[in-house]
Amino acid sequence: MKVSRRTGILALVVFLLTIGFGYGRSFAVHSLVEGLDHTSQGKFVEPFDEPATEILKVVEDAIDKKIKNETAIHLLRGVVLYTTKGNAGAAIAEYNRAIKLNPNYAKAYLIRGLTYARGKGQYDQAISDYNKSIALNPSSAKAHYNRGIANVKKGELDPAIADFNKTLELNPRLAEAYNNRGFAWLKKEEPDKALSDFNKSLGIDPTAQAYNNRGIAWAAKGDLDTAISDFNMALELNPNYAKAYSNRGIAWAEKGDLQQGLADVMRALNLEPKNKSYQDMLAFLEEQMRSEQTGQQ
Repeated sequence: MKVSRRTGILALVVFLLTIGFGYGRSFAVHSLVEGLDHTSQGKFVEPFDEPATEILKVVEDAIDKKIKNETAIHLLRGVVLYTTKGNAGAAIAEYNRAIKLNPNYAKAYLIRGLTYARGKGQYDQAISDYNKSIALNPSSAKAHYNRGIANVKKGELDPAIADFNKTLELNPRLAEAYNNRGFAWLKKEEPDKALSDFNKSLGIDPTAQAYNNRGIAWAAKGDLDTAISDFNMALELNPNYAKAYSNRGIAWAEKGDLQQGLADVMRALNLEPKNKSYQDMLAFLEEQMRSEQTGQQ
């Protein structure tokens, strides 16, 4: 069944204008680089997205007498308040006490920055803390990486790319940094650079998310067959990956196969029944099907 010109325009808008970058299970979850929660959905990854990832190192530093025991206790209390009770404000108050005791402890600023970003969505404050952490420990890939995430959340793409560059200089095997730099390149409408980064990410860690993201980049370049192939790979790795179904459905519709497109978007909606973008795309494709059928009568 031939797709209408209107569908082609919609798909072009979806692929080129909703490209975003996301926060772990969310720069990904809402608008390709802001998480992609329009119809095309990508996956932005944060391997260091929780303050708790740093706590073991904090305890080790206390044991090694690098910081005061009280500093570690305040940081531990803060992380427990945040991770078990979701109380980011009380957690930050504990981090503040830790920083007062050890104002030159880089990890404390990193943990506070993560909580500002992850728990409160306050990216300016997070960046300020990442800056302080980097000033104290310039070789921290985690601080550069998470500052890059915060910059993308703020729409500051060039500083974000610079941070991911530095992250990869410090840790060349961090697949997530290639993935997220690829998101930033997509946001800047540089699909070739994005493809290069997604290829590198896949070479290190061939995940469903990375295949899905590369599929979006191929679609942005107009290569829908290769995009569908990547969405297929994503779904082989994760048969319950709603975003990949939705993206493949858009690609099928753009190729002129509304029935295939409709079937894939319905699969996405069955997996995530409350996803408004899937609901909207399903309604749109159903209307296109009705229009095509009416035109053929």
